[in-house]
Amino acid sequence: MWAGDPQLRPAGSWASPSLIERQLASAEPDALALLAALGIVDTLPHDRHAIVLTAGSVAVLDRLDPLVPAVDEVVVVPRVLEPQRPDDRYPELADLAELGAVTPSVLSFGAGARPIVAWLREHLLAAKPVDVGPLLDLAAQWFRARRCTDPRIAVSSWRWTSTEPILVDAPAYDPARPWLLDPGLDGPPRVSLADADRREVIRRAAPQLAAPSPLCLPGGLEVDEVVRTVVRDHPDVLYEPWSDAARFRRWLSERYWTTLHAVRPDVAAAFPSPLGVDAQRFATWARHAAFEGNAPVLVDPSEVAGPARTVRTSDRAD
Repeated sequence: MWAGDPQLRPAGSWASPSLIERQLASAEPDALALLAALGIVDTLPHDRHAIVLTAGSVAVLDRLDPLVPAVDEVVVVPRVLEPQRPDDRYPELADLAELGAVTPSVLSFGAGARPIVAWLREHLLAAKPVDVGPLLDLAAQWFRARRCTDPRIAVSSWRWTSTEPILVDAPAYDPARPWLLDPGLDGPPRVSLADADRREVIRRAAPQLAAPSPLCLPGGLEVDEVVRTVVRDHPDVLYEPWSDAARFRRWLSERYWTTLHAVRPDVAAAFPSPLGVDAQRFATWARHAAFEGNAPVLVDPSEVAGPARTVRTSDRAD
């Protein structure tokens, strides 16, 4: 299932997502793969199931039999399999509380799991979406879910006890630094790759691991937090972001700057009244924002005041 730019879908076995373009442009990046896959689950025959893997985040090294769900269940994979003791290794317990106790990189659905599919889709597309990890935690509590505790499934920067892993979960892996599972950790890693056997597993897994490229609109306009917020705040947008790109970009430009001001605390602090006493300074800043890395080049800074408002006057007889 392809969950990226609809105009760049590779030929071959990649299926088109069930998402319309506006949903694709409004969803959080870590929700895109799951949202696209949920459409497949809705169409499963009764005797089939779907295992959802996020391409680039995981590497499959053998059969995934432990992930096969019952007809009406969803299978989630815990990041850790036993209580964690306080220590100085990373990731730490606070990260687990923030990111969620189950990985969003791999899960599976039986054909009868449609209630959880509908619930997940509703929340992932909400005006204020919940992060995927915590959302899956809640889903596992409220719907029929099985936690896959096979240590061979989802060895990661959180845990690696199996000598024969069949699935590696490494969304932060950087091939330029293959000695680390997650180069972004703030301290000593919880899982070390000093062991030769683990390094061999990563060598085999590496071709399947790659950081995803940012989702972009035609012309290279990145679908960032501001773009996603604008689209979510205006569900009645008339223009499709990819197939009607020019008109969508004009529409976006009229709304981009007020939204950027709302989501960037530093900008809001610098220009407390962007449509009032700070309007001229904010407009000047917007004109230079693209060149200083604060806004995309393809967003028109002349629209900083927002969409024009139509003022109606009543007819009167002279």
